[in-house]
Amino acid sequence: MNIRDYWKKQWVKNLIFFSLMAVFFFTGFPKWVNIQFTRLNLESPDEIVKIESSQPSLYDHQILIENHEGEQIQLSDFEGGAVFISLWASWCVPCIAEFSSLEVLAKEIPDISIVALNIEDQETFNSFLDKNDYNLPFYLLRTPLPSQLNAPAIPATFILNEEGKVIFKHFGAVDWSSESTIAKLNKILI
Repeated sequence: MNIRDYWKKQWVKNLIFFSLMAVFFFTGFPKWVNIQFTRLNLESPDEIVKIESSQPSLYDHQILIENHEGEQIQLSDFEGGAVFISLWASWCVPCIAEFSSLEVLAKEIPDISIVALNIEDQETFNSFLDKNDYNLPFYLLRTPLPSQLNAPAIPATFILNEEGKVIFKHFGAVDWSSESTIAKLNKILI
């Protein structure tokens, strides 16, 4: 019997159909495809302009964060250097699509501390990190965010200066690894 003869049988068509449906409904394949497509379509921001603000330092607030190993630290522990905060969630496809460009950014600008700050619960946070292999410093938010970090959407990016003041914010996914973006970020960090 050749393939054409098998194809004429209805049970073969049904088996193929239900196998494909199982892949789409019971695996992470559709989300993976969506992430890859989103990653291909990430763009650099048109402008990266330093915000001159009279707002108080975020380090004046008690913002507790926790890494994947359960170690809790204060956001103020990053005082004295620039901090790149990316608010994300595991269900957010654009957030995950940004991760590879954030890894490049961390290598290109080693003087900036990356804080990938998850806004979900402990179980979801740990489950995501156990299933994925990103090379970023991931943290879980343990206290409410101050008003300076309120975001209408995620991913949300905030860059803090050495004093803890927000000098840049952006809402939405971005290709942080492009040469033009890295050059613009270096300019506002000076």
